[in-house]
Amino acid sequence: MVLMVAAGFLVLNYVRSPATTPAMRGHQLAGEHGCFACHGPDGGRFYPMSAGSQFPLWDQQSMGMIIEKEEDIRSWILDGRPASDPSGAAPPSDTKVGARVSMPAYRGLIGGRELEDLIAYYRALTFRDPRIPREAREGREVAGRKGCFTCHGPAGRGGIQNPGSFKGYIPPFDGPDFDSLVRDNDELRSWILDGTIPRFRENPLARYFIERQVITMPAYEGHITASEVDSIVYYIRYLRR
Repeated sequence: MVLMVAAGFLVLNYVRSPATTPAMRGHQLAGEHGCFACHGPDGGRFYPMSAGSQFPLWDQQSMGMIIEKEEDIRSWILDGRPASDPSGAAPPSDTKVGARVSMPAYRGLIGGRELEDLIAYYRALTFRDPRIPREAREGREVAGRKGCFTCHGPAGRGGIQNPGSFKGYIPPFDGPDFDSLVRDNDELRSWILDGTIPRFRENPLARYFIERQVITMPAYEGHITASEVDSIVYYIRYLRR
């Protein structure tokens, strides 16, 4: 019986453990390696520096001037300069702060899956690929305006802690846990408009965790238009594809 109880706890802990994504891991790594000290919280809010200059924000249009391809992202992280500058010359003046602070090189400290995870998080923020449909861009903008990213993480791709919830966090839009919460677009619209879904309201176990969790999904009924809901749904489905 002791073994059965122990096995039950192990299974329960496994079921309740959050399913991470590359972007989620990249966000954590960026914080651990000091990226946000210069590029601002989450890499999307800047800290003004001397003479009105600032470090570039990852989600800023100006980043397109120094990041032309994925190879450049890798080179900036590993060598502190773009791939198009193999000579080792100093980065362009607009990527420095007061000509005193330059991008550090992380070669030897970051590599393998960690590097790929960092790139995944950076790409989640930028969203500048010209192949991305206009509808997805519009949905991302609507989700940002409505505050979705405050809880579901930057660009909806990395959730925050939520004590009392079944898995202890708010899942991202593109993570594996999303499928257990949203089976189809009708349920997704219900989450947005009502803050819950009938399947969970009628399930005692699900209702128990929803009622005891600290952060609850807000109901946007009356505060969002039908077209805005459609845009958010499109954006989430685009991410999941």
